[in-house]
This record gives sequence, C-alpha cells and structure tokens, in this order.
Amino acid sequence: MVILRGLISNPPHEFHYSELKFNSSNNKFGFDVIRGKGITKKQDGFLINNIIATYAHQRNTLSNPWINEFLEFVSRVKKQDWLL
Repeated sequence: MVILRGLISNPPHEFHYSELKFNSSNNKFGFDVIRGKGITKKQDGFLINNIIATYAHQRNTLSNPWINEFLEFVSRVKKQDWLL
C-alpha cells in the first residue's frame, strides 16, 4: 500500500456516477484511499501487468497546470527515443 497523505500539493479528484464491473474476483489494487470511494471498497489503482488505472485523477486548474508539464515530458521522452 502507498501512503501519500501530506505529500500531494494538489489532491486528486475522482470520477463520479460510474462503476467498474470485473469478470474476476482475483483483482489487484495498488493502494487504499483515505477520502473518496476508489474503484471498489476504498481501493484504487487497479493493477494489470505494468499498468495502473485509477479513479483518482488530476484536474487541470490554474493552481495545477499539469497538462503542459505532461506534454513537455512526452516531448522529451520522444526526443530521447525511450521505450514506454
């Protein structure tokens, strides 16, 4: 479990009015949420292979303009020809 309390300056936002249905009960999750619902039973960060999918996500706001930073990161990675 990952604990990020106090380390995040821009708290994440959760998707609303939706739910996931799983075909298996053998699901792995990366962390428990302190606030919100997560994907299921206060768990979030669905893990499959090397991918993590979360209900928590960042909103692009004046105080958290993450989209430009992300696009700059993608551009740098592309220039370095990294394998993602």
